[in-house]
Amino acid sequence: MQPREAREQDLLHRARAEDVLHWQVYQRPISAETLRKRLRVGTGTARGLVAKLRSDTHTTLHSRVP
Repeated sequence: MQPREAREQDLLHRARAEDVLHWQVYQRPISAETLRKRLRVGTGTARGLVAKLRSDTHTTLHSRVP
């Protein structure tokens, strides 16, 4: 795995953990702005991570429907 890919995977892993914590406290998904602040990343990065989180959640939910 390349260093950039490793960093992206690390950020995605951290974003998922932050999203889970946010759900536990607020019963809603984390916003890009909150994720940006918690991970100390740029706006574009935070928005990309949120889009990936939502896409993964959407895919998971639709794969479970009979």
